[in-house]
Amino acid sequence: MVDADTPDKPVKISAVPATVQGGAWNPNGNAIVFAAATPEDAPPGYDELYSLPFDDVSAKPIRLTANFAGQLRAMALYFTPDGSLIAPAAVGTSGTVIRIALNGKTPPIPINLGTTIVSGLNTNRKQSGWVWLADTGGHSMKLCYAPHLGEPCVALTTPELAPANLRSVEPELVRWKSGKLTIEGLLYLPPDTGSTKVPLIVDVHGGPFGAWENRSDPFADFLIGHGWAVLRPNPRGSSNYGVKFAAANKNDLGGGDYQDVMAGVDYVLAKFPIDPARLALMGYSYGGEMAGFVEGKTDRFKAIISGAPVIDQFSEYGTEHGSWYDRWYFGKPWEHQADAWRQSPLSGAAHAKTPFLILQGQSDTTDPLGQAQEMYRALRQEGVPVELVTYPREDHGPLAIGMLGHPSPEPWHGFDARQRIVRFIENAFASQPSAKPAP
Repeated sequence: MVDADTPDKPVKISAVPATVQGGAWNPNGNAIVFAAATPEDAPPGYDELYSLPFDDVSAKPIRLTANFAGQLRAMALYFTPDGSLIAPAAVGTSGTVIRIALNGKTPPIPINLGTTIVSGLNTNRKQSGWVWLADTGGHSMKLCYAPHLGEPCVALTTPELAPANLRSVEPELVRWKSGKLTIEGLLYLPPDTGSTKVPLIVDVHGGPFGAWENRSDPFADFLIGHGWAVLRPNPRGSSNYGVKFAAANKNDLGGGDYQDVMAGVDYVLAKFPIDPARLALMGYSYGGEMAGFVEGKTDRFKAIISGAPVIDQFSEYGTEHGSWYDRWYFGKPWEHQADAWRQSPLSGAAHAKTPFLILQGQSDTTDPLGQAQEMYRALRQEGVPVELVTYPREDHGPLAIGMLGHPSPEPWHGFDARQRIVRFIENAFASQPSAKPAP
């Protein structure tokens, strides 16, 4: 930062704000910590923390979170009296806070706050008290207070927001091998099923640079309430597992990540009371794209639901709002035609067999309407049972959050989508005989 009147002279900042979105001045005002893209090969949006001193104009930024096996969330940063830095982050299926050394030589250390998801962390200027939201799947979110960070949560009184009779379960963290990688996922099993084998819904997250986390989730509760188990895998390319894992599906969409998902299905079928004759898969955005890949690669599922998918990397590249994301994954499609087609679900349409439901916003600028229309036409002409439902005025994000049961501009669209998902899966399962109880 420079003074407007003397642009060549650094300005020393003496007052230190409690928090800065994505950056913070140190207590002496002679250095700033900020978030910026990693220098390593990683999907767009993979950030690290850097420290830049201002008392040495030749100094280079210090990488503070290099090799951190998680995902930084630098919405708010806090310098502490011991000379370290506190920042939100995500590790695996957990959202936490980490303590970071300012010399860049010590790996970040997660702080245990007694819950799987920490959000909204805040304090005062003197750091004489901390508050945060504690969240875990199967439990109501609570507002916590502690005099010092790391001390046990004192739950503060808040209004009850969840319905009185809501059925919710805490997911089980499951891990399986896929090639040389260990893949994690969250498995939700309906309560009180005894030895009866239950149907399984595989739910693939968006992104692909995203991840499922162990938090209270109304959509998971909705699916479980229908007596279905839910598997939410974090295949290669997911966030929260470090830069190498995040980059592991570069130029391989629908390849290794598809194998990761299917290996997870095999794992839970072998370990839990799941009915192999009643499997369904769904996803939105990248999850919808994965649904398209699954359609053309296997007939193990009885129903597939695809929300706002990428179907054809060529037409998607030319009509989406921005192409920077795709350029990192496979480059300009006209320069890498074989790669772009291999990573297009449309390339497998000739092998499709499974009933397919497409849910699409008409005003989607991220994955435009034409993608859904291409898949619909291809499956119709291949003789595959397919339905296409479009929602007026809906862009990519608003339709997704409405479907997942969160407040949205037109919540009736999300309600309609959920009912269609249930009917589509129930109709597909109805023709399948229930599995006999496990011995």
